[in-house]
Amino acid sequence: MRTTKQLGMTLLETMISGAMLLLMLALLAYTLKNSEKLFGQSSGRDEAVRQMLLARSALTRDLHNAACGAGQYAQVVAPESIAGAGSDGDALTFLSTDDGQHSAGWNTDVASGEAVLRSQITYWPSVSLRPGPGSIIAQPGPPLAGYDQQNPCKCLVRRRSDCPAIVAGQPAPQIDPGWVGWLVRPQTSTPETEIVARNLLSFRVLRSGGLWIFQLSAVALDEARKQIPLGKVPLAGSKFTLEERFSVVASH
Repeated sequence: MRTTKQLGMTLLETMISGAMLLLMLALLAYTLKNSEKLFGQSSGRDEAVRQMLLARSALTRDLHNAACGAGQYAQVVAPESIAGAGSDGDALTFLSTDDGQHSAGWNTDVASGEAVLRSQITYWPSVSLRPGPGSIIAQPGPPLAGYDQQNPCKCLVRRRSDCPAIVAGQPAPQIDPGWVGWLVRPQTSTPETEIVARNLLSFRVLRSGGLWIFQLSAVALDEARKQIPLGKVPLAGSKFTLEERFSVVASH
């Protein structure tokens, strides 16, 4: 009598195959989870770097057309936006050849070749009165050397104002002595005032004059908000905070 060979899998083979499939699915899920985590970290850090580059680019462009003579630049500690939290950072102002139009030949006198100072440029950090999507409502915390270290949603504000008309034989123009009164919390950009960068933790002026040295920091918000209570803990020096220091030479 002929017997037929049965085709199929035994119970043991089925159990082994199922276990291997489950193991492969678990490895795939683990890989996808880590990939998503790494993407979130990269995205948050890329945005922090982008905002610092916006600030650096604006400052570099303006200071390449800035004056560095006596009475033609100044810096102060900026006001605090949240009472008791500490200063938002440092503020600076300087005279510039920028006429606001970026026209050809706008930064020198054609006859003498000397710089013509046409405006006063002011930068300061502040917390906007109209926070953008995803902004943090920070609470006052212990300042670091007098500066706030808990609010990672500060703006860097730029203001341009015209200099008085230059009169032949008169002294060179000086900065407006009332410029500190311009350091207010912004609501939105205007023809005179613009927000050049957002979501900064700190903006410091370490040196001023012919050679300006700045220190910027920003937080990877998407990464940080998943792990810590943003706005309630100090962020200076944290693993979520990126910092950059750079220098710019004034040209006039």
